[in-house]
Amino acid sequence: MRILLPFVILNLAFFTGWWISYNQPDLVESSENFVIEQFHNLQGAFKQKNAADPNSNSAQQASPKQEVSVISQKQSHKSSKVRPLVEIDTYKAQTWKLPVELGGIVTPESKVSLFSEAEGTLVSINPKIAAGKIVEKGEELYRIDSPALNNQLLAAQSKVHQAEQALLQTKAQVNTAGEVPGLKTPLHFRQQMLKTQTALLQTAKADLRLAQAYFDRQSIKAPFTARVVDKGLSMGQMLVAGTEIASVFQPESMIVELGLNGENAELLKSNHVNQDNFKIRISRLRGSKVDSFTGRLLSRSGSIDPLTGLESVKIEVSQNNQQDQDTFLLPGERVEVLLGVPTDAELLRLPLALASQNQVYTIKNKRRSDSDLLIAEVERLRLNRVFSDKDFAYFTPSSQTQIQVIETPPTWLLPGHEVRFTEPDRTYSQQEHNTSLAVRQE
Repeated sequence: MRILLPFVILNLAFFTGWWISYNQPDLVESSENFVIEQFHNLQGAFKQKNAADPNSNSAQQASPKQEVSVISQKQSHKSSKVRPLVEIDTYKAQTWKLPVELGGIVTPESKVSLFSEAEGTLVSINPKIAAGKIVEKGEELYRIDSPALNNQLLAAQSKVHQAEQALLQTKAQVNTAGEVPGLKTPLHFRQQMLKTQTALLQTAKADLRLAQAYFDRQSIKAPFTARVVDKGLSMGQMLVAGTEIASVFQPESMIVELGLNGENAELLKSNHVNQDNFKIRISRLRGSKVDSFTGRLLSRSGSIDPLTGLESVKIEVSQNNQQDQDTFLLPGERVEVLLGVPTDAELLRLPLALASQNQVYTIKNKRRSDSDLLIAEVERLRLNRVFSDKDFAYFTPSSQTQIQVIETPPTWLLPGHEVRFTEPDRTYSQQEHNTSLAVRQE
């Protein structure tokens, strides 16, 4: 207990001093100035005593220049407590390319569902489907074994064979009927029999073609060059006619669906931005590799969904058959979308740390002090925010297209206080912003 007591007392003293310095800056400033003044008074008395003592070397070495320097240091130190030394940066209103960062889901622009047209057992699945590879037009995707269709085809083939044999027999009888003694068949009757058998053969061949078409339905083929999204079928599974087995889509025709919050939706509708000149970049992270695509604004719903609080937006992805098919976007993948939104109006861009409450501390009534520093009065400036990203906030200028802002002002600083500063040596420009945006897009 005796060991811990000094630490407890030191902590209490520290927190008490911190509380007083934070909540009562004027009291602390007055106390510090009083202590400094008493120190300089004692220092002056000590020097007078040395000057009166003839054996004192310090009195003979003291010079008026040193005394002036001491007084100047005293006044400068005291004034520094009254007027804190701050850093001033200049910000100019100008046009920007606002980086609107969003997340989206990849979906096919259009897709076609495939259904089984036969009842039977699934006996074959194209291995490209499980591998996610692209299949060519006409390539077999699935095969179904249907005993009913097999029997129907065999029966149709048998009927064609029987009709062909019957036609041959009829032709033989027609050609020899007039030569058989005692058989006198009229000519028109023999011709009618031949036409009947010929018609029966044609009917049998039509039934065969129909049976073959139904038989071919056991093989499900790709209607065009596409990727296939399987419905989780397995070999040996029994299927009935009309079962959805997969969907196919063109791999180069993809869109990204995303949602705009209220702030971003209002930004894109406002007259501050150029709505016809968006630059859209889409990034997809697959493993450790990042693939980039360009996009085009396809459609906007134009209204906020009351359930999600977002406006639906669709972006068309630019892909082509010449690029590596393995880099194509796949349905369901999550991507990052960066909208480069150019502004028509000039805006002020400030770091978020300076404008978290849509207000900044600026200066007015500048003048130069005796120590060659500038002195100015603090003024609080409220701004109208248009947009903000993770680093900066953008505002419409009220009356000035260029403002000087106090960087990291003391917490106790209030409008009307005076500060000291040097000439601003930083002015944030469009070139710096464009460089930052280019790095972010890469």
